[in-house]
Amino acid sequence: MSIHALSPTRIPYLDGALRSNAYEGCDITPEVCAVRGIEACWARNMAIDECRRIGTCPAKCPCEGIFAPSFHPDRLDAILRVKKPTVFVHGFGGDLFCEGFTPKQRAPLWDVIRKVEGRGHAHVLLTKNPGAIDVNEMVGLHSDSLERMWFGVSITGADDLWRIAELDRVPMVSNRWVSAEPCLKGFGCEHCLPGYFDGIEFVVIGGLTDGKGRMIPPDEPHGTRPEWVQPITNAVHEAEVPAVFLKGLSNATMQQITDPRTGRPFHSCRDEGWREVPGQWRLR
Repeated sequence: MSIHALSPTRIPYLDGALRSNAYEGCDITPEVCAVRGIEACWARNMAIDECRRIGTCPAKCPCEGIFAPSFHPDRLDAILRVKKPTVFVHGFGGDLFCEGFTPKQRAPLWDVIRKVEGRGHAHVLLTKNPGAIDVNEMVGLHSDSLERMWFGVSITGADDLWRIAELDRVPMVSNRWVSAEPCLKGFGCEHCLPGYFDGIEFVVIGGLTDGKGRMIPPDEPHGTRPEWVQPITNAVHEAEVPAVFLKGLSNATMQQITDPRTGRPFHSCRDEGWREVPGQWRLR
């Protein structure tokens, strides 16, 4: 996995953020991921790419196997050394709230966030298991810290919408966001969707790219189809929730999606203005 305590992200909506690598891995095995396609686990692929990039990946690297949760407490110290207001991304190299990480292992992170209170940092978290978010673990954090923490859930289709409702039930969380990236299947009836985004601050909509960063066309395996994206696009617009499209959506897909603001098709995922990234994330 990563040998760096902090590393810049390559995620467009988190430009300038630093990814904390203290928590890596997930307790979902590749066999389970294979139900949806192994390419869907971008966290595992990101760790494999990092392992190969630094030249320490042997012929039978363990990162090709089960993406076992691993906690590196010493890497949290790097956050304490950052004085300039910064966006920190936690758990993007796995899932901080998966069953493989215990409350005792998460406690050092909350302690570090408490220690850097007042520096203007923001903290972005993403999980597939929002039911494990327990604010009682975060006792000692001031309200200002909680207000600068963004808790998000990852969804890929209608089967995952329960995660949004589960996140909504977490008390004292003021900033909630959704990552619909990649869209791997439909989201069902669009008239049932708007209610899911009540109280959501920000939505990311994206498709899947291959190992070379190529946008996968909608007619290829694992390509995101426009009929999957249109309902969530409409629902987000109706709920007046800020959203961005990511480059994993091919131009062929975007040109078959109607921009609900104009009634005309999008040109590409680079059509600007689909709203701004939350200002709290723009600290530079």
